[in-house]
Amino acid sequence: MRQRKHRLQPREKRVLSSEWVNTELPLQASVGIYARQSTPMQVKVHSNSTEMQTEDLVEFARRLGWDDDKIIVFTQDLGLSGRLRIDEREGLRTLVSRIEDGTIKAVIVFLEDRLFRDETQVQVNTFISICKRYGVLVITPQMTYNFNNRFHVKEFRWKCEAAADYITDYVMARLVGGKYKVSERGEYDGRGIPAGYVLDRREWLVSDGVKVKNPGYRKYMIYEPHAEVVRWLFHRYMMLGGNLSRLCREIKEKPFLFPEFSSDIDPRTVSRLTLKRVGGGYHITRKGLISLLTNVSYLGWWLHQGEVKDKHNHPAIVDEELFWYAFNRLSPYTLDGKQNEIKKQYARYHQVHIVREALLKNIITSELLGPVYVVPHKKLFYGIYEKDLGLVVQYRSAIAVADLDAIYVDRLLYHLSRTTDFLHYREYVEQERQLFEREIVSVQAQIEEIDSQCEGIMMSLKKPSLSSKLRESLEQEYDRLQMQRAELEAKLAMERKSGRARELLEYHTLVEKLAPHWDSLLFADRQMLVEALTEQVYLDLMTPHWMRLVVQWRDREWGREIGLIWRMYGSSPDWTEQENDVLRKHYATADRASLLTLLPDRSWRGILFQAHLLKLRRSKQSINNSPIPETLTYRDWQFMQERGIEFEASWGLIKVIWLDDM
Repeated sequence: MRQRKHRLQPREKRVLSSEWVNTELPLQASVGIYARQSTPMQVKVHSNSTEMQTEDLVEFARRLGWDDDKIIVFTQDLGLSGRLRIDEREGLRTLVSRIEDGTIKAVIVFLEDRLFRDETQVQVNTFISICKRYGVLVITPQMTYNFNNRFHVKEFRWKCEAAADYITDYVMARLVGGKYKVSERGEYDGRGIPAGYVLDRREWLVSDGVKVKNPGYRKYMIYEPHAEVVRWLFHRYMMLGGNLSRLCREIKEKPFLFPEFSSDIDPRTVSRLTLKRVGGGYHITRKGLISLLTNVSYLGWWLHQGEVKDKHNHPAIVDEELFWYAFNRLSPYTLDGKQNEIKKQYARYHQVHIVREALLKNIITSELLGPVYVVPHKKLFYGIYEKDLGLVVQYRSAIAVADLDAIYVDRLLYHLSRTTDFLHYREYVEQERQLFEREIVSVQAQIEEIDSQCEGIMMSLKKPSLSSKLRESLEQEYDRLQMQRAELEAKLAMERKSGRARELLEYHTLVEKLAPHWDSLLFADRQMLVEALTEQVYLDLMTPHWMRLVVQWRDREWGREIGLIWRMYGSSPDWTEQENDVLRKHYATADRASLLTLLPDRSWRGILFQAHLLKLRRSKQSINNSPIPETLTYRDWQFMQERGIEFEASWGLIKVIWLDDM
């Protein structure tokens, strides 16, 4: 029998379990700051709040003792929902990857629900498991979570669950549910108000001295100054024979399309107008115009949950003949959701049989202008488009895909033939392999968590004493988990199927012997290897005949290279009326140097041709006092002088000069 120690005898000191001891912050490792707002609208409306929240968290990390070079901020998920899975959020997925590779040992968030609002708790438990396995703390301004502490695990789960319950019980059930009932009655539910209408906020009307309920309360009423414009748009579209591009050009010439609202219109209604504010009123984009010309609200119809609820809900602005003329030509779908057979179907530039021959398609963009697209026009071109496409789709310049791809490949093979050590490429391959494996592990961990929860639910369902209400709730939860599992299984299968690309990345010997075998490779393999060796390609228009190509290689020794591309047939937009006026005024008397300066984007050859079209005459004794070749513009010449480039007649149709070759 064990003897009890005398109470005066010294007792053994208990050693507290480490899970209850204050945790020391891992200041020698990196800390990840995860910033997320719930919706894109919150990011748009509260952009200052977003910046302050992120900056405050960075300052909070500094106060805790982290140096700036140890603070990593993840803002990729601004505007994404906390209900999305880990693998569906780029920022969170990257954060978890940095945890798993040992870089990050602490995570700072403003609130727990910035990480998760997960009803099933699958993502929460997966994240807790990862943090626990790699010894990572989660820190908020109110609490530091050490998941070796059972209380901390429960507290973190409870905070995330409470946030999910708020979304489900309050937002979805009460707010969205209430909004659903309002919309079902044909009343305004917060959606954007179509141009031409305002919201009738008069709950009561006076008729013959008697106060009566307004039947149009919280419904659309016509605002004539804008309704008149809407009628003109429908009518003009019909008069133009359904030529949308021509209508867009006409609209673009107007300083504004819809006038300002009168002062008596409720500002709340003004704020819900889905148009672009400009001086004097409002304008519209091409996409907005198509939406307007296919909006059944203008017939007086009310849509609820994508279906027509009432065909006499509010006053109509246009008659049916005008409306259906536009709708049938512009809407891709009929009202019952079927493919609109009347609408013309146009071939798009991104069809597989077209774009597959554009080697740089997935990695090319612009630094100074808008996006770069692959455009089919007799042959394929890389087209640089305006940043704001607006009403009329315009591009600033283009270069043949075959020409630019040849320039890029020539430079690629130049580097490959001079490279003996592919260390950086192998590092990239290893990073890709680790990223792929972590992605697989992350998805599998979520599936395992789902299976564990489903097993618990099945055991609970076997209990005969379970109430019918609780049984129904558990069955719904089980179905929800199984749906999530099916999504994850599909993603897992897709990741494994796409392993072909990762396998190709591991062909080190193929890469090292690429130069002599390039032409024998399949196009898909060439494109894959190009993307493996190149981070980004930038294409910009510098002057009418000069473009700039920037290649950011993955290999740090190759670095970032700039090539200047001269094209004999440069960008030649139509002559403007202002340019024609300059030509009419000065062509007969001005010397060549003066004319080239007055028309800096026109070559002398182009000026002569335009003068011939305008039937202008010039003295035969005019002296050529300009050193600029007749195929170059004044801006071309300035560009070349600044960079010390001398023009050579032997350049032919296209010439590229790499800056380190000058």
